[in-house]
Amino acid sequence: MSGPAPFAIRLDQARASSAALRAELDAWCGRARDEETWKRYRSQLERLGRTIGGLLGKADEGAQDLGEDAAGWRALDTFERALLAANGIWSYFRSKYMFRDHPSLGQMLRLADDFAWDCYRPVQKACAPQAPREPPLVYFSEMWSPFAMARDRSFANELHFAESGTARVLEDEAFEQMLARLPLPLVSLPWLYASSPPGLLVVAHEVGHIVAADFGFDGALRAAIDAATWQQGAALWQGWREEVFADLFGVAAAADGFVGGLATLLAIAPDRLAAETRVGGRYPPRGLRMEIALGALARRNSPRADELRQRWNAAYPDQGDFTAFASDAARMIDLVFGLACGQAKLGALFTINEVNVTALLGRAVQGAGLTNPNFDAIAALVLAQRLGDGRIGGVPVEKTMTAIRKFVDTRPTGYRGSSPAASEPRQADLELGQALWLELAQPAD
Repeated sequence: MSGPAPFAIRLDQARASSAALRAELDAWCGRARDEETWKRYRSQLERLGRTIGGLLGKADEGAQDLGEDAAGWRALDTFERALLAANGIWSYFRSKYMFRDHPSLGQMLRLADDFAWDCYRPVQKACAPQAPREPPLVYFSEMWSPFAMARDRSFANELHFAESGTARVLEDEAFEQMLARLPLPLVSLPWLYASSPPGLLVVAHEVGHIVAADFGFDGALRAAIDAATWQQGAALWQGWREEVFADLFGVAAAADGFVGGLATLLAIAPDRLAAETRVGGRYPPRGLRMEIALGALARRNSPRADELRQRWNAAYPDQGDFTAFASDAARMIDLVFGLACGQAKLGALFTINEVNVTALLGRAVQGAGLTNPNFDAIAALVLAQRLGDGRIGGVPVEKTMTAIRKFVDTRPTGYRGSSPAASEPRQADLELGQALWLELAQPAD
Protein backbone atom coordinates (compact mmCIF):
# COMPACT_ATOMS: atom_id res chain seq x y z
CA MET A 1 0.00 0.00 0.00
CA SER A 2 1.54 3.26 -1.13
CA GLY A 3 1.27 6.62 0.58
CA PRO A 4 3.07 9.92 0.89
CA ALA A 5 6.83 9.68 1.10
CA PRO A 6 8.50 10.56 4.43
CA PHE A 7 9.94 13.73 2.87
CA ALA A 8 6.48 14.97 1.86
CA ILE A 9 5.03 14.11 5.26
CA ARG A 10 7.72 16.02 7.11
CA LEU A 11 7.45 19.00 4.77
CA ASP A 12 3.66 19.15 5.20
CA GLN A 13 4.10 18.84 8.95
CA ALA A 14 6.55 21.74 9.01
CA ARG A 15 4.33 23.94 6.85
CA ALA A 16 1.38 23.22 9.12
CA SER A 17 3.52 24.17 12.12
CA SER A 18 4.45 27.48 10.50
CA ALA A 19 0.82 28.27 9.69
CA ALA A 20 -0.29 27.34 13.20
CA LEU A 21 2.27 29.66 14.80
CA ARG A 22 1.21 32.52 12.53
CA ALA A 23 -2.43 31.92 13.45
CA GLU A 24 -1.62 31.86 17.15
CA LEU A 25 0.33 35.13 16.97
CA ASP A 26 -2.51 36.73 15.02
CA ALA A 27 -4.97 35.58 17.69
CA TRP A 28 -2.90 37.09 20.51
CA CYS A 29 -2.58 40.38 18.62
CA GLY A 30 -6.33 40.30 17.98
CA ARG A 31 -7.01 40.02 21.70
CA ALA A 32 -4.73 42.99 22.31
CA ARG A 33 -6.68 45.06 19.79
CA ASP A 34 -10.16 44.06 20.95
CA GLU A 35 -10.12 43.19 24.67
CA GLU A 36 -9.79 46.08 27.10
CA THR A 37 -7.56 44.34 29.63
CA TRP A 38 -5.23 43.22 26.84
CA LYS A 39 -4.83 46.59 25.10
CA ARG A 40 -1.93 47.44 27.42
CA TYR A 41 0.04 44.64 25.70
CA ARG A 42 -0.79 45.50 22.10
CA SER A 43 2.49 47.21 21.22
CA GLN A 44 4.51 44.38 22.76
CA LEU A 45 2.59 41.59 21.05
CA GLU A 46 2.56 43.30 17.68
CA ARG A 47 6.31 43.80 17.75
CA LEU A 48 6.89 40.19 18.73
CA GLY A 49 4.48 39.13 16.00
CA ARG A 50 6.33 41.14 13.37
CA THR A 51 9.75 39.85 14.41
CA ILE A 52 8.72 36.21 14.53
CA GLY A 53 6.66 36.74 11.39
CA GLY A 54 9.77 37.98 9.60
CA LEU A 55 11.56 34.79 10.60
CA LEU A 56 8.64 32.63 9.46
CA GLY A 57 8.31 34.51 6.18
CA LYS A 58 11.90 33.82 5.18
CA ALA A 59 11.59 30.24 6.40
CA ASP A 60 8.46 29.69 4.29
CA GLU A 61 10.20 31.15 1.23
CA GLY A 62 13.10 28.76 1.66
CA ALA A 63 10.72 25.80 1.80
CA GLN A 64 9.02 26.44 -1.56
CA ASP A 65 9.39 24.03 -4.48
CA LEU A 66 11.62 21.56 -2.67
CA GLY A 67 12.65 18.41 -4.43
CA GLU A 68 13.32 15.12 -2.66
CA ASP A 69 17.06 15.30 -3.24
CA ALA A 70 20.07 16.19 -1.08
CA ALA A 71 19.44 19.93 -1.48
CA GLY A 72 15.77 19.46 -0.61
CA TRP A 73 16.59 17.56 2.57
CA ARG A 74 19.05 20.28 3.60
CA ALA A 75 16.42 22.95 2.98
CA LEU A 76 13.86 20.98 4.98
CA ASP A 77 16.34 20.69 7.85
CA THR A 78 16.84 24.46 7.81
CA PHE A 79 13.08 25.01 7.68
CA GLU A 80 12.52 22.81 10.73
CA ARG A 81 15.33 24.50 12.67
CA ALA A 82 13.82 27.90 11.91
CA LEU A 83 10.42 26.73 13.13
CA LEU A 84 11.93 25.38 16.35
CA ALA A 85 13.72 28.68 16.93
CA ALA A 86 10.58 30.71 16.18
CA ASN A 87 8.49 28.57 18.51
CA GLY A 88 11.20 28.71 21.17
CA ILE A 89 11.35 32.51 21.08
CA TRP A 90 7.57 32.81 21.20
CA SER A 91 7.26 30.13 23.89
CA TYR A 92 9.55 32.18 26.13
CA PHE A 93 7.13 35.12 25.97
CA ARG A 94 3.91 33.11 25.65
CA SER A 95 4.47 31.51 29.04
CA LYS A 96 4.56 34.97 30.59
CA TYR A 97 1.49 36.31 28.81
CA MET A 98 -0.60 33.24 29.59
CA PHE A 99 -0.52 33.99 33.32
CA ARG A 100 -2.45 37.21 32.54
CA ASP A 101 -5.51 35.00 32.05
CA HIS A 102 -5.26 33.53 35.55
CA PRO A 103 -8.09 34.92 37.74
CA SER A 104 -5.86 36.14 40.59
CA LEU A 105 -2.32 36.13 39.19
CA GLY A 106 -3.56 38.02 36.14
CA GLN A 107 -4.70 40.93 38.28
CA MET A 108 -1.40 41.09 40.13
CA LEU A 109 0.59 40.96 36.91
CA ARG A 110 -1.52 43.67 35.30
CA LEU A 111 -1.05 45.79 38.41
CA ALA A 112 2.71 45.22 38.22
CA ASP A 113 2.72 46.01 34.49
CA ASP A 114 0.76 49.21 35.03
CA PHE A 115 3.06 50.25 37.86
CA ALA A 116 6.08 49.62 35.62
CA TRP A 117 4.44 51.68 32.87
CA ASP A 118 3.59 54.54 35.24
CA CYS A 119 7.25 54.58 36.34
CA TYR A 120 8.56 54.34 32.78
CA ARG A 121 6.16 56.66 30.95
CA PRO A 122 7.18 60.04 32.50
CA VAL A 123 10.82 59.41 31.62
CA GLN A 124 9.97 58.39 28.08
CA LYS A 125 7.72 61.42 27.66
CA ALA A 126 10.42 63.80 28.90
CA CYS A 127 13.47 62.19 27.29
CA ALA A 128 12.26 60.75 24.00
CA PRO A 129 8.67 61.79 23.18
CA GLN A 130 9.27 61.27 19.45
CA ALA A 131 10.62 57.74 19.85
CA PRO A 132 8.41 55.90 22.34
CA ARG A 133 9.34 52.37 23.29
CA GLU A 134 7.39 49.42 24.58
CA PRO A 135 7.09 49.23 28.38
CA PRO A 136 8.59 46.43 30.50
CA LEU A 137 6.76 43.14 30.93
CA VAL A 138 6.69 41.78 34.50
CA TYR A 139 6.58 38.09 35.37
CA PHE A 140 6.97 35.88 38.43
CA SER A 141 9.81 33.38 38.68
CA GLU A 142 11.50 31.06 41.15
CA MET A 143 14.48 33.44 41.47
CA TRP A 144 14.95 34.78 45.00
CA SER A 145 15.71 38.39 44.05
CA PRO A 146 13.97 40.67 41.55
CA PHE A 147 15.96 41.44 38.41
CA ALA A 148 15.57 43.25 35.10
CA MET A 149 16.51 42.24 31.58
CA ALA A 150 17.05 45.37 29.51
CA ARG A 151 16.41 45.48 25.78
CA ASP A 152 20.08 45.03 24.97
CA ARG A 153 20.48 41.79 26.92
CA SER A 154 20.23 38.51 25.07
CA PHE A 155 18.05 35.80 26.60
CA ALA A 156 19.57 33.02 24.49
CA ASN A 157 20.44 31.10 27.65
CA GLU A 158 16.73 31.00 28.49
CA LEU A 159 15.92 29.11 25.28
CA HIS A 160 16.29 25.35 25.57
CA PHE A 161 16.70 23.33 22.38
CA ALA A 162 17.82 19.73 22.23
CA GLU A 163 18.07 19.61 18.42
CA SER A 164 21.76 19.92 17.58
CA GLY A 165 21.45 22.28 14.63
CA THR A 166 19.38 24.78 16.56
CA ALA A 167 21.64 24.47 19.59
CA ARG A 168 24.62 25.26 17.37
CA VAL A 169 22.98 28.47 16.18
CA LEU A 170 22.01 29.52 19.68
CA GLU A 171 25.66 29.32 20.70
CA ASP A 172 26.62 31.69 17.90
CA GLU A 173 27.55 35.22 19.00
CA ALA A 174 25.76 36.83 16.06
CA PHE A 175 22.51 35.03 16.93
CA GLU A 176 22.81 36.19 20.55
CA GLN A 177 23.27 39.75 19.37
CA MET A 178 20.11 39.44 17.30
CA LEU A 179 18.16 38.11 20.27
CA ALA A 180 19.40 41.11 22.23
CA ARG A 181 17.56 43.32 19.74
CA LEU A 182 14.16 41.93 20.62
CA PRO A 183 12.03 44.84 21.74
CA LEU A 184 10.77 43.91 25.19
CA PRO A 185 12.53 44.58 28.49
CA LEU A 186 11.54 42.15 31.23
CA VAL A 187 11.24 42.36 35.02
CA SER A 188 11.30 39.18 37.10
CA LEU A 189 9.75 39.10 40.57
CA PRO A 190 9.89 36.23 43.07
CA TRP A 191 6.73 34.18 43.40
CA LEU A 192 6.78 35.32 47.03
CA TYR A 193 5.30 38.64 45.84
CA ALA A 194 2.47 37.14 43.80
CA SER A 195 -0.15 37.81 46.49
CA SER A 196 1.18 41.05 47.98
CA PRO A 197 0.53 44.40 46.27
CA PRO A 198 3.17 46.17 48.43
CA GLY A 199 5.77 43.70 47.18
CA LEU A 200 5.32 45.05 43.66
CA LEU A 201 6.93 48.35 44.62
CA VAL A 202 10.41 46.90 44.05
CA VAL A 203 9.52 46.95 40.34
CA ALA A 204 10.47 50.65 40.46
CA HIS A 205 14.10 49.68 41.12
CA GLU A 206 14.10 47.31 38.15
CA VAL A 207 12.48 49.91 35.89
CA GLY A 208 15.35 52.16 36.97
CA HIS A 209 17.79 49.72 35.36
CA ILE A 210 15.71 49.74 32.17
CA VAL A 211 15.42 53.53 31.87
CA ALA A 212 19.16 53.81 32.56
CA ALA A 213 19.81 51.60 29.52
CA ASP A 214 17.08 53.05 27.30
CA PHE A 215 17.79 56.75 27.83
CA GLY A 216 21.53 56.92 28.43
CA PHE A 217 21.49 57.71 32.15
CA ASP A 218 24.18 55.17 32.97
CA GLY A 219 26.74 56.79 30.71
CA ALA A 220 25.84 60.25 31.98
CA LEU A 221 26.14 59.14 35.60
CA ARG A 222 29.44 57.39 34.95
CA ALA A 223 30.87 60.63 33.54
CA ALA A 224 29.45 62.69 36.41
CA ILE A 225 31.04 60.39 39.00
CA ASP A 226 34.42 60.66 37.27
CA ALA A 227 34.15 64.45 37.33
CA ALA A 228 33.21 64.70 41.03
CA THR A 229 35.32 64.58 44.19
CA TRP A 230 34.71 61.71 46.62
CA GLN A 231 35.83 60.98 50.15
CA GLN A 232 35.66 57.24 49.50
CA GLY A 233 37.01 57.38 45.96
CA ALA A 234 35.28 57.39 42.58
CA ALA A 235 36.01 53.70 41.93
CA LEU A 236 33.81 52.60 44.83
CA TRP A 237 30.85 54.64 43.61
CA GLN A 238 31.38 53.54 40.04
CA GLY A 239 31.07 49.96 41.26
CA TRP A 240 27.83 50.80 43.05
CA ARG A 241 26.60 53.17 40.34
CA GLU A 242 23.96 51.00 38.67
CA GLU A 243 22.29 49.78 41.87
CA VAL A 244 22.37 53.18 43.59
CA PHE A 245 20.82 54.75 40.50
CA ALA A 246 18.04 52.14 40.50
CA ASP A 247 17.32 52.72 44.21
CA LEU A 248 17.21 56.48 43.72
CA PHE A 249 14.97 56.11 40.69
CA GLY A 250 12.62 54.08 42.87
CA VAL A 251 12.57 56.87 45.46
CA ALA A 252 11.92 59.44 42.74
CA ALA A 253 9.04 57.42 41.28
CA ALA A 254 7.27 56.01 44.34
CA ALA A 255 8.68 57.97 47.31
CA ASP A 256 7.82 56.48 50.71
CA GLY A 257 6.07 53.53 49.07
CA PHE A 258 9.31 52.41 47.45
CA VAL A 259 11.45 53.10 50.54
CA GLY A 260 9.07 51.00 52.63
CA GLY A 261 9.24 48.22 50.04
CA LEU A 262 13.04 48.46 49.92
CA ALA A 263 13.22 48.13 53.71
CA THR A 264 11.22 44.90 53.47
CA LEU A 265 13.41 43.59 50.65
CA LEU A 266 16.64 44.32 52.55
CA ALA A 267 15.45 42.97 55.89
CA ILE A 268 17.60 40.20 57.41
CA ALA A 269 18.42 39.09 60.95
CA PRO A 270 19.85 42.06 62.91
CA ASP A 271 23.08 40.25 63.75
CA ARG A 272 23.72 39.51 60.08
CA LEU A 273 23.11 43.10 59.05
CA ALA A 274 25.37 44.37 61.82
CA ALA A 275 28.12 42.06 60.58
CA GLU A 276 28.02 43.33 56.99
CA THR A 277 31.37 44.85 56.10
CA ARG A 278 30.94 44.84 52.32
CA VAL A 279 32.92 47.66 50.71
CA GLY A 280 32.96 46.99 47.00
CA GLY A 281 30.98 44.84 44.60
CA ARG A 282 27.78 46.01 42.94
CA TYR A 283 25.74 46.83 46.05
CA PRO A 284 26.47 49.03 49.06
CA PRO A 285 25.85 47.40 52.46
CA ARG A 286 22.16 47.20 53.34
CA GLY A 287 22.44 49.87 56.00
CA LEU A 288 24.08 52.29 53.59
CA ARG A 289 21.49 51.55 50.89
CA MET A 290 18.78 52.53 53.34
CA GLU A 291 20.71 55.64 54.39
CA ILE A 292 20.89 56.74 50.76
CA ALA A 293 17.22 55.97 50.11
CA LEU A 294 16.08 57.73 53.29
CA GLY A 295 18.28 60.71 52.48
CA ALA A 296 16.71 60.92 49.03
CA LEU A 297 13.23 60.65 50.53
CA ALA A 298 14.01 63.55 52.86
CA ARG A 299 15.30 65.48 49.85
CA ARG A 300 11.86 64.99 48.34
CA ASN A 301 10.41 66.63 51.47
CA SER A 302 8.39 63.54 52.28
CA PRO A 303 6.55 63.86 55.61
CA ARG A 304 7.16 60.12 56.14
CA ALA A 305 10.95 60.19 55.87
CA ASP A 306 11.52 60.55 59.61
CA GLU A 307 8.96 57.85 60.44
CA LEU A 308 10.56 55.35 58.08
CA ARG A 309 14.01 56.16 59.43
CA GLN A 310 12.82 55.58 62.99
CA ARG A 311 11.27 52.25 62.00
CA TRP A 312 14.46 51.09 60.30
CA ASN A 313 16.72 52.22 63.14
CA ALA A 314 14.45 50.55 65.69
CA ALA A 315 14.67 47.27 63.78
CA TYR A 316 18.46 47.63 63.28
CA PRO A 317 20.00 49.63 66.12
CA ASP A 318 23.45 48.26 65.24
CA GLN A 319 23.91 48.66 61.51
CA GLY A 320 27.34 50.21 61.27
CA ASP A 321 28.60 53.77 61.18
CA PHE A 322 28.19 55.34 57.76
CA THR A 323 29.25 58.83 58.78
CA ALA A 324 32.27 58.61 56.49
CA PHE A 325 29.91 58.06 53.55
CA ALA A 326 27.52 60.92 54.35
CA SER A 327 28.92 63.55 51.99
CA ASP A 328 29.42 61.01 49.20
CA ALA A 329 25.85 59.73 49.59
CA ALA A 330 24.48 63.27 49.39
CA ARG A 331 26.53 63.86 46.26
CA MET A 332 25.17 60.71 44.62
CA ILE A 333 21.63 61.88 45.34
CA ASP A 334 22.47 65.24 43.76
CA LEU A 335 23.98 63.62 40.69
CA VAL A 336 21.14 61.17 40.07
CA PHE A 337 18.28 63.57 40.78
CA GLY A 338 20.06 66.19 38.67
CA LEU A 339 20.45 64.05 35.54
CA ALA A 340 18.98 65.82 32.53
CA CYS A 341 15.84 64.31 31.04
CA GLY A 342 14.83 66.49 28.13
CA GLN A 343 14.15 69.92 29.62
CA ALA A 344 13.60 68.48 33.11
CA LYS A 345 15.68 66.85 35.82
CA LEU A 346 15.13 63.20 36.64
CA GLY A 347 14.35 63.91 40.30
CA ALA A 348 11.56 66.32 39.35
CA LEU A 349 9.60 64.07 36.98
CA PHE A 350 7.39 62.41 39.59
CA THR A 351 4.97 63.67 42.23
CA ILE A 352 2.90 61.40 44.43
CA ASN A 353 -0.69 62.59 44.05
CA GLU A 354 -1.85 62.49 47.67
CA VAL A 355 -5.35 63.50 46.59
CA ASN A 356 -5.52 60.33 44.50
CA VAL A 357 -4.12 58.22 47.35
CA THR A 358 -6.79 59.57 49.71
CA ALA A 359 -9.53 59.16 47.12
CA LEU A 360 -8.47 55.58 46.39
CA LEU A 361 -8.56 54.78 50.09
CA GLY A 362 -11.99 56.31 50.59
CA ARG A 363 -13.57 54.56 47.65
CA ALA A 364 -11.95 51.23 48.54
CA VAL A 365 -13.23 51.36 52.12
CA GLN A 366 -16.70 52.25 50.88
CA GLY A 367 -16.65 49.35 48.46
CA ALA A 368 -17.07 51.77 45.56
CA GLY A 369 -15.54 51.21 42.16
CA LEU A 370 -12.13 52.74 41.60
CA THR A 371 -12.77 53.76 38.00
CA ASN A 372 -11.12 57.13 37.47
CA PRO A 373 -8.78 58.03 34.61
CA ASN A 374 -6.73 60.15 37.03
CA PHE A 375 -5.91 57.25 39.33
CA ASP A 376 -2.54 55.64 38.70
CA ALA A 377 -0.82 52.46 39.81
CA ILE A 378 1.85 54.40 41.72
CA ALA A 379 -0.79 55.93 44.00
CA ALA A 380 -2.46 52.51 44.41
CA LEU A 381 0.75 50.77 45.48
CA VAL A 382 1.88 53.62 47.73
CA LEU A 383 -1.48 53.24 49.47
CA ALA A 384 -0.94 49.47 49.69
CA GLN A 385 2.48 49.98 51.29
CA ARG A 386 1.13 52.42 53.87
CA LEU A 387 -1.65 50.00 54.73
CA GLY A 388 0.80 47.12 55.02
CA ASP A 389 3.02 49.15 57.33
CA GLY A 390 0.06 49.89 59.59
CA ARG A 391 0.40 53.62 59.01
CA ILE A 392 -3.30 54.05 58.32
CA GLY A 393 -5.37 53.03 61.33
CA GLY A 394 -8.99 51.96 61.43
CA VAL A 395 -9.04 50.65 57.86
CA PRO A 396 -10.02 47.10 56.81
CA VAL A 397 -6.69 46.17 55.25
CA GLU A 398 -7.68 43.03 53.34
CA LYS A 399 -10.80 44.66 51.91
CA THR A 400 -8.76 47.60 50.72
CA MET A 401 -6.00 45.40 49.29
CA THR A 402 -8.64 43.48 47.32
CA ALA A 403 -9.97 46.75 45.94
CA ILE A 404 -6.46 47.79 44.92
CA ARG A 405 -5.98 44.51 43.07
CA LYS A 406 -9.28 45.03 41.25
CA PHE A 407 -8.45 48.65 40.48
CA VAL A 408 -6.16 47.67 37.63
CA ASP A 409 -9.05 46.25 35.59
CA THR A 410 -11.06 49.48 35.81
CA ARG A 411 -8.50 51.98 34.55
CA PRO A 412 -8.24 52.92 30.87
CA THR A 413 -5.30 51.29 29.13
CA GLY A 414 -4.73 52.27 25.50
CA TYR A 415 -1.68 51.85 23.31
CA ARG A 416 1.71 51.87 25.02
CA GLY A 417 4.82 52.33 22.97
CA SER A 418 5.49 53.32 19.39
CA SER A 419 2.54 54.18 17.18
CA PRO A 420 0.85 51.20 15.50
CA ALA A 421 1.45 52.96 12.17
CA ALA A 422 5.11 53.87 12.78
CA SER A 423 7.04 52.53 9.80
CA GLU A 424 10.56 52.53 11.28
CA PRO A 425 10.00 50.01 14.12
CA ARG A 426 7.74 47.92 11.88
CA GLN A 427 10.50 47.59 9.28
CA ALA A 428 13.18 47.00 11.95
CA ASP A 429 11.12 44.19 13.49
CA LEU A 430 10.65 42.52 10.11
CA GLU A 431 14.35 42.81 9.25
CA LEU A 432 15.32 41.32 12.60
CA GLY A 433 13.18 38.26 11.94
CA GLN A 434 14.72 37.89 8.50
CA ALA A 435 18.23 38.19 9.96
CA LEU A 436 17.43 35.44 12.46
CA TRP A 437 16.45 33.16 9.59
CA LEU A 438 19.63 33.92 7.65
CA GLU A 439 21.68 32.92 10.68
CA LEU A 440 19.70 29.71 11.07
CA ALA A 441 20.12 28.94 7.37
CA GLN A 442 23.90 28.78 7.61
CA PRO A 443 25.15 25.23 7.08
CA ALA A 444 26.48 23.36 10.09
CA ASP A 445 30.25 23.08 10.43
